[in-house]
Amino acid sequence: KSPTGSGVRTRYYFTATGGETSLSGADDGGKTLTFSDGEYVDVYLNGVALVAGTDYGTATANTIGGLAALSGGDIVEVVVYDIYNVAKINSEAVRTRHYYTATGGETSIGTAQIPGLSFPGGTEIEVSLNGISLVQGTDYNTTSANTVGGLSALSAGNVVAIVLYEKFQLADTVSKAQGGTFAGDVIMGGTLAVTGQTTFSGDLTVDTTTLKVDSTNNRVGVGTASPTNGKLEVTNSSSTVPAGYFKNTSASGDSPSLTVQGGANNAAPNFSVLDYDGNNDFMVRGDGTVRVGGLAISGSTFFTVYGNSANSGRVADFYRQTSTTTNHIQNWYSDVGGTATIQQVHEASGDVESRTNSFGGTSDRTLKEN
Repeated sequence: KSPTGSGVRTRYYFTATGGETSLSGADDGGKTLTFSDGEYVDVYLNGVALVAGTDYGTATANTIGGLAALSGGDIVEVVVYDIYNVAKINSEAVRTRHYYTATGGETSIGTAQIPGLSFPGGTEIEVSLNGISLVQGTDYNTTSANTVGGLSALSAGNVVAIVLYEKFQLADTVSKAQGGTFAGDVIMGGTLAVTGQTTFSGDLTVDTTTLKVDSTNNRVGVGTASPTNGKLEVTNSSSTVPAGYFKNTSASGDSPSLTVQGGANNAAPNFSVLDYDGNNDFMVRGDGTVRVGGLAISGSTFFTVYGNSANSGRVADFYRQTSTTTNHIQNWYSDVGGTATIQQVHEASGDVESRTNSFGGTSDRTLKEN
């Protein structure tokens, strides 16, 4: 249609031959009268607006009915506004028409006269008196919200028509064919499916703290809105679900479920398990040393186990279990006095053999050849 645009209107003219009470079909110019909603139709008789529902009706499709019998030469003008939807806007772009019949003496019309009348102060609206358009700012004003004021005193029986147009804005519309950029927020109530690459230049937040991508510090947080510990931080308050879970479902191959790789000559831990207070319970350093419990690793010992005196002095238990009864359990003990005890238990016979030696001693029967 012309002019090109999202919203257009079509004007029809019918010249009466006399006696018509309805109009339809081709107008004087050969255009066929068509409309889908009577709320988007205006009808004028010899230039004077008619009242919908009183002077005419639109109950029959594409027909202006209920007219008083026309006289020969009467000109009926019908203006039809196209109805359209833009994406999910539905009917946000609409107009509402109100009628009020005066009782006499009114100089303003508001919600007391028309319940539901609603518009902000200063809104541009259309007002007509007995079918004659009034001039906003001269014949009436909308200084007060929801009120048409400044009217000359109305006479009883005067009909005032008020037409409101709701404003709408189609901003940041992006062609799906050409691509583009949204300048404002995008809110979706359903599922967003992305089949290609997705790039975010700003932060990404999903459901407040479910997922947070902090573009400023280049950190990712799961379960936290403020990731500060490392590049990936997972926070969990559940006592039954682990904070992290890695699983390799391959039926063959030797690919690990989790690999942690540090930089060259990395003296800091490549992998560390912290307890609730932030102490290292398990740590693997970049030089390959492993420590369980305790504080900082010192020296060149590759495997270090620190015990707690509250655990009966036991430092570590080593289990060797096979499918036979010749299983062995080896317990490694240390007491506060500086002596070490290695106890070997033969499960099949129940025999227990213990070896004790002072750390400062030089004699150990296990070191003797005979």
